[in-house]
Amino acid sequence: MAHDVVDTTLARLKKYRIERMILSPVSWKGFKTSLTLNWTTVKYEKSQTHTLPNSQGVYTFIVKPGIANHPECSYLLYVGKTEKQTFRKRFSQYFIEEKKPKGRQHIKQMAKLWKNNLWYCYAPISNLSLIETVEDGLIEAFVPPLNRKYKGTLGKAIKAWL
Repeated sequence: MAHDVVDTTLARLKKYRIERMILSPVSWKGFKTSLTLNWTTVKYEKSQTHTLPNSQGVYTFIVKPGIANHPECSYLLYVGKTEKQTFRKRFSQYFIEEKKPKGRQHIKQMAKLWKNNLWYCYAPISNLSLIETVEDGLIEAFVPPLNRKYKGTLGKAIKAWL
């Protein structure tokens, strides 16, 4: 009987497991930008779409467990950019992608598994030519587990690792 409980618990936990979580203070320290990023966080809910600005920049998805009233517990899952569209447009596209049979499976899984605890954080960047550089820097610093494309040395290391 106890063995069945352990097996059931293990199966449930495996569903939420992230294969690769890297917490590297060296990478964090290596992040450099001349910009001050002013982040805003909104709950990942379709009803929040209208609250997002029609501007561009970088964004992240984070999971916040919301337990024990802990003020600072969250996990960064994904970094993206809105270089050729607005935050509002990009945010709404994620809800469309959730329903597409051929959508990005890792993004669909993120929305399904952590829907009630998922948050969208965005930082506007007025100089559009800097957006990709900032996104690349954030990806290299955070090494988000749900991003699939990494550039340069980091990309080569991740490919060799996986």
